[in-house]
Amino acid sequence: MVSNNFKGVSFTKGVAVRSVDGVCILSFFDLKTNVQIQSFQVPNCERISALVLKNEIVIFSNQRCELEAYYIPDGSLIKKCIGHTGDVSCLKFSDKDKLIASGSLDKTIRVWDCETGNSIVFTGHSMSVICLDFNVDQNILVSGSGDKRMIVWNLTTGLPIHEFVEPHSISALSLSGQKLIAAVNKTIVLWDSKNWQKIWTIDLPSAITFLTHDSTKIIAASKSILVFNFDKVNGEQQRVPSLHLTRHNIDPTELDNIDVQPTNRMVLITKRVLWFALNVLLTIAFLYLCSAFPDKETVSNVKPEL
Repeated sequence: MVSNNFKGVSFTKGVAVRSVDGVCILSFFDLKTNVQIQSFQVPNCERISALVLKNEIVIFSNQRCELEAYYIPDGSLIKKCIGHTGDVSCLKFSDKDKLIASGSLDKTIRVWDCETGNSIVFTGHSMSVICLDFNVDQNILVSGSGDKRMIVWNLTTGLPIHEFVEPHSISALSLSGQKLIAAVNKTIVLWDSKNWQKIWTIDLPSAITFLTHDSTKIIAASKSILVFNFDKVNGEQQRVPSLHLTRHNIDPTELDNIDVQPTNRMVLITKRVLWFALNVLLTIAFLYLCSAFPDKETVSNVKPEL
């Protein structure tokens, strides 16, 4: 039996996960040429529940709830981290600080040292952890759960610092600079991470599945992909998106993750099946060409990195 899953995209690579008779095969594509650059089999791996791709490293969770990190160029295993007892639902990775943060259906969060494989366990949620993010400079980690709570933790000790109780589950969150943004059902909420005071909210017509932000913009996935500029959300009447992405076969309900960098480049990570992978990669190339030769329907200030 063969099942395919287009699992992730970084700024230069795409990765597809293919399962053949219960064996996972990772295939990596160069987004500039749409050519496969590497493919290797993952031993003793039947399925992958979460995946993050960073530079030359791919990290994912297998069916045994273990985290595995591989060096992409030669397909070698770098590190295996064991500790979770339920499927891993979210991953964040800082290659600069050699830290991995993982949230799980076992209601815990773990922050792993990539070099030693040791972890600090964060306990406090009463339901599955859905999303998380961390900031090493501020020494904090924020997690969102199905228990309708968002908890701010001390990244070093694993102890809670602050807690938010919301009317709905926290489906996504993003921590960057002095801003914390979370998706609470159909609402985007912004807090100041210095004092945890709520600054403003944006209500959307449908539930938000994923979001991220940097110093200038917010990108949210609902029924469409929306981009909001921070300098245009100060007034109630100005909280309208500066960009909608609703075409080119991008389905926001299938997004694994969305990411943004200060260079105004946006990345989409989807769960498309493998035979859609080439279509997605060609779409990215098409968007790049559109940004190079803009017309009235093309917004050039946000474009994928190829």
